[in-house]
Amino acid sequence: RLSPYVPAWLSLALACSLSAHIFTSALSMHVFGEVYPVGIIAGIVLTPLIFCFIWGGMMFLFVADVPVVVQWLRQGMEWLHSGIEHSIRVFATVQSIRSDSLQSMTVYLSVLFVILVFVLTPFKRKLK
Repeated sequence: RLSPYVPAWLSLALACSLSAHIFTSALSMHVFGEVYPVGIIAGIVLTPLIFCFIWGGMMFLFVADVPVVVQWLRQGMEWLHSGIEHSIRVFATVQSIRSDSLQSMTVYLSVLFVILVFVLTPFKRKLK
């Protein structure tokens, strides 16, 4: 079990990213002929960055008349943008798994399912 080794906040992020990846892998493989397993890690890294970027953009609506705050917020937005761009460039270099053989895809989905079960284990309630 991963519960002693993985913090709850990371376990939840892994579970969300992994479950979305598992349930869309078969469709992606059918439509595009390949799957990118790095999408699990990319989702965990990029989701908080993009969340902050979007909310930072919304903050501009409220502080547009305060030059000092706008300058500070602009610097933060530039930092977030460069972090998002760099992360995407790194994740884009990772190779995909192609649908050349049904056996490799079956093993891949099976491993993802087992990992998902272990990641979700800390969230189970104990029944008396």
